[in-house]
Amino acid sequence: MRQNARQWGVQYVTIGEKATVTLTITDSQTPAQPVVAATVKQSNTGTEHLTNSEGKVVFETLVFGADVKFEISAEAFMDKVISLNYMERATVNQTVQLT
Repeated sequence: MRQNARQWGVQYVTIGEKATVTLTITDSQTPAQPVVAATVKQSNTGTEHLTNSEGKVVFETLVFGADVKFEISAEAFMDKVISLNYMERATVNQTVQLT
């Protein structure tokens, strides 16, 4: 079985043009404030980045398809895992609120 295949037959494409995934991590206040220095990990590859001063992190990745998982953790907040579905060359912008 391919190295990048998941159980249950879901496979991730590892060739082609990269997708760009921008995540904005905020708290649950109103108005929402950015969470600085949160760790965001793309579960499928293990790649980790820290959010910047605007709470943003950008992944340029060859991993795309259904159920691509991102793990988010930050001090004083509960950890969160999100799943995204996107294709090759996609530009994804997603806001994630931590509690």
